[in-house]
Amino acid sequence: MKALSALMATLISEMLDRRQKRHQRMQEPDFDEEERLVIEEENEEEDEFLNQVYLCLSAVAEVSGDSYLQTFHKVLMPLFFQMLVCYFL
Repeated sequence: MKALSALMATLISEMLDRRQKRHQRMQEPDFDEEERLVIEEENEEEDEFLNQVYLCLSAVAEVSGDSYLQTFHKVLMPLFFQMLVCYFL
């Protein structure tokens, strides 16, 4: 379970980094409509990725029961909190 959580944490961290870079790019003066459309598409693809992560983690939690929750809270919860903060900025 720890290996799966570590892998998911790496994937989510990389996704958060990409989203942050796109968000910063949107703040630049030369940002245009074409770039906005590309960023929206990239964000939609990553939203689908996050949905798959959610489904995977839900299945693991269902199979493992409470034994997985401690690992989830230790490894992944900080990233999920970071995602919530990023999405509502």
